[in-house]
Amino acid sequence: MVDDDLLVRRVDGVRWTVTPSFFSSPGFDAVSRLGDDWRPHAVDRRAERRQRFSSVFRADGAVVFLKHYLPRSFYERIKYLLRPSRASTEWRNARRLESLGVRVPAPLARGERRGPGGWRRSLLVTEALPAAPTLLEWSRRPRDVDDVRCLRRALARGIARMHRHGLMHRDLHGNNVLVDESSGSPVPCLLDFHEMIRLPRPIERLCIGDLARLNGFVEASRWQRLRFLREYLDERGVERGRLRDWMVAVDDATRALWDHYENKGRDYRRYE
Repeated sequence: MVDDDLLVRRVDGVRWTVTPSFFSSPGFDAVSRLGDDWRPHAVDRRAERRQRFSSVFRADGAVVFLKHYLPRSFYERIKYLLRPSRASTEWRNARRLESLGVRVPAPLARGERRGPGGWRRSLLVTEALPAAPTLLEWSRRPRDVDDVRCLRRALARGIARMHRHGLMHRDLHGNNVLVDESSGSPVPCLLDFHEMIRLPRPIERLCIGDLARLNGFVEASRWQRLRFLREYLDERGVERGRLRDWMVAVDDATRALWDHYENKGRDYRRYE
């Protein structure tokens, strides 16, 4: 991951790190003019509590995806005096995955406004894919067998590559994967990396946790899940003799997730 091609600019008190191509576009001018009080409308109280807002942003002919983060508490402002903001974390992880060949929405810019009490807001701008369905939506529609096979293989290999380099997503469910069909063949595109951690080596328990979320919140047959896991293990270089052990471990972790959400009175099918 090379940062030499990035530009750093300060606009109206916000420190921006931006790619040269986006910096010279009308889209950056529009985004950088947003006021301190800008935010998309929160769809529910839970979204308001998270203080994280996402929206496809259209201005001056540009279409980008914009995430706007606000500190959720005074404690979080203090904490982020010593740590990167959530937008910075997601930016770094997205660029790292991009360098590994894992498809993500191309990161275009990130901006931060800081003050005596830590960062006050942070913004992340990425490529927009407004026509792309989520994996959960895509899996519920009738699809050609070849398209299903192509997507399954690409997704398994992308996640395996991510895990092989010690990157644990920790929020990998059906609404955090988009299916980009703009090129004809379906291509999985991973989203939301602010919870991601990087470790010196893969931790099997955390890898199984990622796979369990995907396993539990995407509609697929038992055979499709088995083929996905086999392709994942092949890319990781894990012996095929361990396929059954991994399948049992993922199933156990999936049932634990279902129990967790049912005990909280929430429908796991609406997991987000």
